[in-house]
Amino acid sequence: MKYKKAFRTYIKTSAVGLEFGLSIGIGAILGYFLDKHFHISPYGLIIGTLFGMAAGTKRLWTFVKTYAKKNGDNEDDQDY
Repeated sequence: MKYKKAFRTYIKTSAVGLEFGLSIGIGAILGYFLDKHFHISPYGLIIGTLFGMAAGTKRLWTFVKTYAKKNGDNEDDQDY
């Protein structure tokens, strides 16, 4: 049972990493197509990438807050 919980945690964290990378990639691709359609190169690519980074960061932040709340983020209990 203990291993199932650890495996689920590994899957969730790797999914967040993939979502972060994909959100940046999708934003960049959409920005590229906006550049080609409206002839505004390179501003669409830059803006699309920044929006993708913002979306990925928001998802990562949400995951960290949820994970910390679920696992009782107590700094006093941790050994460094």
